[in-house]
Amino acid sequence: LLLAGLPRAQLREAYATATAETLALLPALAFRALGPLEDPFWVLRSVMNTHTLSQTDYLTRLVAHACWEAKEPDGSFRPERVGVCALRGGHAQDSCLLPGLVLAAKPCGQVTVVLSGARVALFACTFGPANPKAPATARLSSPLDLASFRKGSEQLIEKQVAQLAAADVNVAVVWGEVEERALAQADQYGVMVIQVKSRRELVYLSEVLDTPLMPYLVPPLELGKCRRVYTQDLGEGLAVVFEWESPGTPALTLVLRGATPEGLRGTVQAAYHGIDAYCQLCQDPRLLPGAGATEMALAKILADKGAKLQGPDGPALLAFAQALRSVPATLAENAGLVVSSVMAEMSAAHQAGNFLTGVGVEGIINVDQEGVWDTLIAKARGIRAVADVALQLVTIDEIVVAKKSPTPQPDLNPNPKKAKDRPPPVGGKKVL
Repeated sequence: LLLAGLPRAQLREAYATATAETLALLPALAFRALGPLEDPFWVLRSVMNTHTLSQTDYLTRLVAHACWEAKEPDGSFRPERVGVCALRGGHAQDSCLLPGLVLAAKPCGQVTVVLSGARVALFACTFGPANPKAPATARLSSPLDLASFRKGSEQLIEKQVAQLAAADVNVAVVWGEVEERALAQADQYGVMVIQVKSRRELVYLSEVLDTPLMPYLVPPLELGKCRRVYTQDLGEGLAVVFEWESPGTPALTLVLRGATPEGLRGTVQAAYHGIDAYCQLCQDPRLLPGAGATEMALAKILADKGAKLQGPDGPALLAFAQALRSVPATLAENAGLVVSSVMAEMSAAHQAGNFLTGVGVEGIINVDQEGVWDTLIAKARGIRAVADVALQLVTIDEIVVAKKSPTPQPDLNPNPKKAKDRPPPVGGKKVL
């Protein structure tokens, strides 16, 4: 359109109109919706099946059950109430759902379980001195000074751990190194020390327990509370479970198993995508046909309307329709199909009013029969995002590239006449 001579201002306005028209058409294409008391398995399977999983139905049922159990009485859903813990080893069918929060961590000391009244503190620092690797600045001139220095360091560690015990902390979760002397003091006071592998686990635990992350080894003002904390051996992996009372459990955890890191990584991504999809469905339960069917239907409607309009709005609608057709064309290309043949069949089906025709592995499919659906919220946000990018690109009138100029070389002899008239050094001869 720019090469055809359409001004940028008119193109920007026409493309914004096409975007608004597309977003207004989306709700009319929502053929199905998830009921408030309906099992979300059939919807989440469409989302999680995009990943190569060995036990898709089993894992989808676990995610659907976890989301259903974590749903609020008013119908809302908080994704942070469903945790995901990946443990290496076993098979996908060994995955399970456990009440409470499960972390792939291990206790460091002799205290490995708190049977009742667990009070948790979270530390994003070293469990010990503030910086044990910092170079010492004390000047020791005798063995007595060395003994006094070591005694003072031990007293400082004991004082820090004693403050935690005095504040009723009996579980300390640490993201950092665990110093041996501090761990020995924690064992004496009966404090369970758990070392996590990533800050993400610590942040998630902070959201569930509603307690802050402490950058230093001092007790927080509000401790996290749960019923008990214990370790559980799950096949080849060891996990730490934070468990609450059965009614009102603030978190459930999907414990996912896998034999290889690549397969386990794909399973974790599929689980997170299923949880996000259920969160979107709780906000808006309407569903759109997937597999490129919605884009093809929008392209057909916009093309028919754009052919009847005059001015810049008509070509903009036709260009928007052509861009939407690239989605099913890309799906067909990725499936190894003949793109021209698939697009011709889809176009004929949509011209006949069959808006449920999409792209499958072996050709065109009926998305209702195959169970391929997209959430309305995700589709609308995606179209709005790419349209905003296009509008920003049209806003750019001209790109100016600043080339790097060559660095000027210093002139060693800026005034040769003066250099000739300069007197020779002492004891030297003047060269003519």
